[in-house]
Amino acid sequence: MPKFATIVMVPLNRIRPSVSLPSWLDDYSEYPAWCVEAVDGKSVAEISKWILWLRRRQCLSSKDTSTLASFDIWADNRDRNFGNVIRTKKGEYIAIDHETLLHDLVVQGMYDIKYEERSLLKEAKKHMQPTNFQQFQHEVVSAAHKHGPALQSAIQAAERYVSTITANSADDLWQSIYDYLYQRAQAGWMSNFMGMII
Repeated sequence: MPKFATIVMVPLNRIRPSVSLPSWLDDYSEYPAWCVEAVDGKSVAEISKWILWLRRRQCLSSKDTSTLASFDIWADNRDRNFGNVIRTKKGEYIAIDHETLLHDLVVQGMYDIKYEERSLLKEAKKHMQPTNFQQFQHEVVSAAHKHGPALQSAIQAAERYVSTITANSADDLWQSIYDYLYQRAQAGWMSNFMGMII
């Protein structure tokens, strides 16, 4: 469990010049964000286009990024962009802002909100040379072997979290989430999703 948790109001008008936001936020000047950890680093996204080009290139060439992309596919996170990937002072890449996890099952399924899909995989395809993108895809598939063990190690904490935030039918929701993630963690699922055999 996190050491702390808070909800902070994010000033969207200050973020808009450097990060592309989903269209459903157009009418908002602020939006609440759930925060459970402070990350010492800077967002890959920058106001300067030249700096963004350089940081984006560094980010996409990191194995951390293909691992994050693999996680996002497995957990059906639909809103990953360079604004919510942080480069730490040690040069590692950490994902923040996971509000669209389990998009089809929870976000769209329960709340009827559909996000415009943004992902590191799409960014890699858009900005990498074909050979480098193919290597990126292989790394995404290879990282999928971590999903099953990650799910097993998080079962108790995740079930406790779901029961805490859900007033009714927490057991049914948790079972749906577990089944969804378990099925997507099986050997071969990511390869099939990516259309690759490795």
